Amino acid sequence: MRVLLVTTYYRPHISGLTIHVQRIAEGLAARGHAVTVVTSRYEPSLPATEITGGVTVERVPVWWRVGKGVVAPGMRAALSRQIPRHDILAISLPANPDAVWWGQQLARRHDRPLAVIYVCDVQFASGWRHRLLERACRAAFKRATDASGGVLTSSADYARSSPGLAALQDRTTAIPPPIVFPAVSPLALTAFRHRWNLSERHHHVVLAARLASEKGVEYLLAALPEVERRAGPVRLIITGDQTQVVGESAYRRRLEPALAACDPPVVFTGELSTDDMASCFAAGDVTVLPSINQTESFGMVQVESMLCGTPVVASSLPGVREPVTRTGMGLLVPPRDVPALARAITSVLCHRARYRRPRHQIEEAYDSVRALERTEAWLSGIVGDHLRRRQRQRELVAEFRRQARSVPGFRALVRSVEAHLLRSAAPFEAPVLDLGCGDGHFAAAVGGGFDVGLDPDAASIGEARRRGAHRALVRADGTSMPFGNRTFGTIVANSTLEHVESLDAVIREVARVLRPGGRLVMTVPSHRFGDMLAVPTVAVRLGLRALAARYVGWFNTRSRHVTTEGPGQWRRRLDAQGLRVTRSEYYLSARAHRLFDVLHYAALPNLAAR
Repeated sequence: MRVLLVTTYYRPHISGLTIHVQRIAEGLAARGHAVTVVTSRYEPSLPATEITGGVTVERVPVWWRVGKGVVAPGMRAALSRQIPRHDILAISLPANPDAVWWGQQLARRHDRPLAVIYVCDVQFASGWRHRLLERACRAAFKRATDASGGVLTSSADYARSSPGLAALQDRTTAIPPPIVFPAVSPLALTAFRHRWNLSERHHHVVLAARLASEKGVEYLLAALPEVERRAGPVRLIITGDQTQVVGESAYRRRLEPALAACDPPVVFTGELSTDDMASCFAAGDVTVLPSINQTESFGMVQVESMLCGTPVVASSLPGVREPVTRTGMGLLVPPRDVPALARAITSVLCHRARYRRPRHQIEEAYDSVRALERTEAWLSGIVGDHLRRRQRQRELVAEFRRQARSVPGFRALVRSVEAHLLRSAAPFEAPVLDLGCGDGHFAAAVGGGFDVGLDPDAASIGEARRRGAHRALVRADGTSMPFGNRTFGTIVANSTLEHVESLDAVIREVARVLRPGGRLVMTVPSHRFGDMLAVPTVAVRLGLRALAARYVGWFNTRSRHVTTEGPGQWRRRLDAQGLRVTRSEYYLSARAHRLFDVLHYAALPNLAAR
């Protein structure tokens, strides 16, 4: 599989978002997939292209910055080159609106499936420019998630609470980030403590985070004096590169007085290697993640700390609370609650053994191999679904062309989709009744196989007889079918029941002549039908709602539609007659409805000739 990942920042930029994407990219590459990352060249000194960790990285020059975002007009050209070379495009959100926009547009143009890795929600600082950018981001993200074949997030807990994912639960897959972290040797731990002069006289509190406003560092600094009063001397260790945190210089300046007041002084380790990072966690007595909003969605540092034997105190935010809840290795506190944070840190420091768990339990809870296998299967599934949809589209186009030779375009459009649906519902238990068979055109289009066709119109029955798609034809009304009880294994009612005046009487007859365990397969226009037609859609956009309503009424009258109901109403009707709905779905998009409406007018010469 050839996978193209798009993200605003990638290594060497350090953040949970970039580490998450990097681990997926390098994990897939290690499993034999060709992986390319298109990202921003946020530092001019970075190479335009390179291969790192088995992943090809292409960086697009940045023209200017807006907060933490970048403007990179070259993204369109880079994606135009790369998308046709890959089997799937996966966009990591949050990302720049232009990258998201061009990604989903070009994926559709080149007929490539789109996947979304939803790392976290987007939230900008105050100010009108940031608010405009935030709205642009959210609009672009919604377009991408709506167009995607699937959305990946780190936990079901986060997906349930995220504004960007609330309406996408049926297409969202929760897979924890792949986390591989080394064990710490006693020699490496001793060397790390000596290097940073970490005395055994102090409790060591680790903060593994950028000094960014969403991390809530000020609340931790405010809690430390109370922790020290209750538990004894405390020293804060802050790890990670704090010199190049994009868009956070003002926040760093606000923190400086509190950081300078810490005694003993805060240990700033800067960016550490993976082995040194493991030693840092192991040297700490507690790791704290005091994040304050949903731009923090998981907090991989929690699991890394647990793997090194150090308990965690974290904010009880959706997704962030997942590792502590799952392992029991730490405590959760409300965001921004300084007294609760101080009490939790004190409890862990004073009763540390109570919160520790063996490494193998953490590895079982967060199995990186399993996470990568699931991510690989998720991407493969989206590619497979896309290929199946493409094959279905080819079949539908061929079906439409066949039907358009003998019926108007609007009818061919609907009948081609319905014929495909009927075939996918096969096999049918015999004998099969075609209820409201009409002129037999539909039965012929699906290849026959219907034992009996029933219709009250003599002319339609005559035409159906000439087509020869039924073994027997009966002229009768659906309210009094001339068949014995429990006669049919399957009843097909294609675009029939919406025209029936005595609908409940017909359904009662259907229940009577259907065998126990038999199936009724029916297609009808839904309650959305009229509103999705072309003329009402345009009229509503122009504010002409009364005109739209009149058109819908006129169209339904001309089409002899007596009933256009939703799934819930149909379920109640059928339940009342002892028929249980096992499956229902909408089968024409809004765009197809608009085309269906327009094609009626294109077919006027054909109808006049008929």
